[in-house]
Amino acid sequence: MTETTLTQAEELLVDSILKLKKRSDLKDFLTDLLTPEEMLDLGQRLRIAKLILKGKTYEYITEKVSVSTTTVSKVAQALKHGEGGLEKALEGKRGDA
Repeated sequence: MTETTLTQAEELLVDSILKLKKRSDLKDFLTDLLTPEEMLDLGQRLRIAKLILKGKTYEYITEKVSVSTTTVSKVAQALKHGEGGLEKALEGKRGDA
């Protein structure tokens, strides 16, 4: 059996998500794929990213989201050195984080 590479896994995940046109189908897919803890972790990272993009301080974010400064720092590094995907996904979103 061949070991799946990171690139192959990324392509499969992206292709699978792109097949889903309705919000409810995407929600069902994520619920089936992820554990509740993984869903919470990803949601927290998105919330942290939104707050960083709004210019909030690490102290404010750690208190508001109940995470460590290390977690905030990791998300900040992804925003600073990543591919820009977080910004694209979060741009134009409304409401409080």
